[in-house]
Amino acid sequence: MKKKIIIISSNVILIFLCVGFCKPHLFNKIITPFKKNIECLEFKEKNNSLNLKDGLKGYIKFASRNGISKCSDKNEVLNNSELIKITNSDFFIIDNLTHSYPYLTEDGENLLNNIGEGFNSKIANSDLKHSKFIVTSLTRTTESIKRLSEINGNAVKDSPHLYGECFDISYIRFSNLFVKLKPCHIEYLKETLAGVIYELNKNKECWAITENKQHCFHVVGR
Repeated sequence: MKKKIIIISSNVILIFLCVGFCKPHLFNKIITPFKKNIECLEFKEKNNSLNLKDGLKGYIKFASRNGISKCSDKNEVLNNSELIKITNSDFFIIDNLTHSYPYLTEDGENLLNNIGEGFNSKIANSDLKHSKFIVTSLTRTTESIKRLSEINGNAVKDSPHLYGECFDISYIRFSNLFVKLKPCHIEYLKETLAGVIYELNKNKECWAITENKQHCFHVVGR
């Protein structure tokens, strides 16, 4: 009887070890050699991101009324019964957070999921299906904002992130396990995502801003 010999490469072992433990950027770096190359995709609407331009002064009062009371530190976030922990989903990945916590109110969670479902629906029939966006910031505390202001002069003390219904989504970073993403793919995904957010914005389900310095879509529940 012949014996079968199965050879597993070190790269494959690394992939299995990395699943569920590695940070998104590290995981993508490891699996990149195995991804396929595809052509740039054509799309009609290229300026959706330019339509996301709500001003902070126009909604900060409403955001503070609709959301939770400010939390001073991490412990208050963890003990707040109005907040729900947000984890990776089929549509998005929670980034390695340093100045916020992965929690939102129920309304905030629903808004994020609606954006994820809409985005997934838009790309489902394209070569970029299975792409996920990266959520880079969620609920902050007065303590985390103080720390952030020390390294980011644009940090706002009375930030919508304090009220549990605000989050940031990167528009320069996306994840796809099967496709090697080129700049043209990133632009396609960016404008597709912006289109989904803009539709919700027009329907008065959220406020949204395209942050140029932070390279993210800043979204606030309405």
